[in-house]
Amino acid sequence: MTLFRAIVSRKQDLIGLLLVTLPILIYWAYWTAHPSYWFNADPAAVYFIDSLAPFIGKHYVFVDHPGTPIQIIGSILLALTYPFFESREAFIQFFLSRPNAFFLMTNVFLLCANLICAIVFYKTVSTALTKYRILGALSLSLLFFTLHTYSFSSMTLWSHNSLNYPFGTLILLWLFRETREPKDIKPARLILMGLACGILAVAQMYFLAWLAG
Repeated sequence: MTLFRAIVSRKQDLIGLLLVTLPILIYWAYWTAHPSYWFNADPAAVYFIDSLAPFIGKHYVFVDHPGTPIQIIGSILLALTYPFFESREAFIQFFLSRPNAFFLMTNVFLLCANLICAIVFYKTVSTALTKYRILGALSLSLLFFTLHTYSFSSMTLWSHNSLNYPFGTLILLWLFRETREPKDIKPARLILMGLACGILAVAQMYFLAWLAG
């Protein structure tokens, strides 16, 4: 009987995970099949150009906007493709003439980040609840996509605002899971949490410096 219940519970968890990831995958796949990369060029276009800057010996220019983490991630994604080109000129020319290739990479990155966040959210809630585990986990993990007007479109727009759910929520889930443990949080993890919050704050709370000035 116990084994049967375990099998049923496992199947329910798998169905729940499928229901969590399905809306995200459907929207992303539909948008990718009908792309419009320049529907909102600000700030995506400038972040794209700035991410290319290190490859021609330049530094980031668009530094008065909260996109430095986005620019760094973009440069890392571009660097992953660099070995496949014969020269730096060919590399630069390819992406300048085909910006959709860059934005496809960024959209895959955002898709993976959102999927990971939704799955971690689901698993965290399902293990924390004792009643209505699956329903509660489904409801909370998809709440962002239900309430926020630009939740789905954030997966296809290369902007600092697109990190709110996947990065910000993951940090909060990490903190929640750590505080549920009976033992103290290790200092190294506290430092990592602080760094993660600081990086996200750079992208989201830059205007505080303007207010202070």
